[in-house]
Amino acid sequence: MAQLTDTTANACRFDNSNLTYVDLSNANLSQSVLAGCELHRCNLHNIIEEDTDWYKANRNEALATDPKRLNAQQWQKPPAKR
Repeated sequence: MAQLTDTTANACRFDNSNLTYVDLSNANLSQSVLAGCELHRCNLHNIIEEDTDWYKANRNEALATDPKRLNAQQWQKPPAKR
């Protein structure tokens, strides 16, 4: 149940780890190894996963990016009227 939101974990090795209920929202997992990991209810919202090794990782019940949440996160205040 670790909170690893907004973490930079690129090129890290998590092989065969139990990441049940871990919150990886907005994490950078580029070039990391998550081979064989258990990701039951793991929050993978808006992760960066370029060249990440997911070989035999169980992502069946992991939580993917929530489009409404992502839209809210990307919202920017409109410029002031002149």
